[in-house]
Amino acid sequence: MVDAKPDDGLKIIGDSGGYASRKSANQALKMAKAKCKEVVDAGVEAKFEAAQAKAKKNGVETLTRADIEGLSYEQIKLLRGF
Repeated sequence: MVDAKPDDGLKIIGDSGGYASRKSANQALKMAKAKCKEVVDAGVEAKFEAAQAKAKKNGVETLTRADIEGLSYEQIKLLRGF
């Protein structure tokens, strides 16, 4: 349990008063995980688009490790063109 306000941009998940059952706690966790995945997926997609733009402008050989870190193998294959 967290007894303080989180930093800006962070959110406390769960019910500080507890849950009526394990099932309701697991359901809350499942919903929170789904929301987190949406945020992460959106960030990865934006990073992929930025890497695509850089590769198109300057060439794929100019991409750095930081440019492709976190991208999937399939996304990296698309960037390379094979």
